[in-house]
Amino acid sequence: MLRPGGVLFALFNNTENLPPGKHYTRFVVLDEETIQHRPYAAARGKQKPLPNRDIQRMFEPLRVIDQFLLKTNTREMLFRK
Repeated sequence: MLRPGGVLFALFNNTENLPPGKHYTRFVVLDEETIQHRPYAAARGKQKPLPNRDIQRMFEPLRVIDQFLLKTNTREMLFRK
């Protein structure tokens, strides 16, 4: 749930070389300056990365306002309502 004009920050894996294992990572906002990641067990293995167009369709009617591809092959995206 976002307020009108609210912003959503999302992270997506962008590599085909996925390590084996069934886990996912949850990012938790601890305070205004700290984000912590915590691994959790998952029911299935990791999937192939989604193309940008599929990600945009998944979050409609939000629009992409900025995106970055990090050196770790993680895509950061900002969506605005």
